[in-house]
Amino acid sequence: MVQKNAAVAIYAKPSQTQKVVTELVRSGFDLKRLSVMGKAYQEQKEMVAYYIQGERIMCWGQMSGFWNKLSAMIRGWALFSIPGTGPLLVIGPISLWIVVALENSAIFGGLSALGATLYSLGLTKESIHDYEEALRKGNYLVIVHGPAQAVMEAKRVFKSMEIASSV
Repeated sequence: MVQKNAAVAIYAKPSQTQKVVTELVRSGFDLKRLSVMGKAYQEQKEMVAYYIQGERIMCWGQMSGFWNKLSAMIRGWALFSIPGTGPLLVIGPISLWIVVALENSAIFGGLSALGATLYSLGLTKESIHDYEEALRKGNYLVIVHGPAQAVMEAKRVFKSMEIASSV
């Protein structure tokens, strides 16, 4: 039997996403095994900026509080513009893995770079479609990966929050 080494939870609101990340931190989850992704902004009603300050991404605009808090805890980030989805901000190790998948897109025929990255973590092609659709609709993904015990603990946190749909 193939064991998954990743879990994904979908959240509709930044506040829900922030709560589960805070709970994962509180439970001792290794932040090197945690990534968060979502639209860089929901509606552009004002100027939006992303810039580097030290080793962190800093954001300016309506979502700045959310993204700045996450980038203070989790290292690594990338901003992607995905057709049909728009600007997608990714914080955590998956940001680099998506870039690697872009460079090796021929290997994962039929999958987007994001889909190829999620597939490489052991997620099914069927679930990948659901995650990509959730992002298009403006939801946020919290992605954990690592040893089975760590992933099981993260799933417990997802479930305990009672605000997530986790796989």
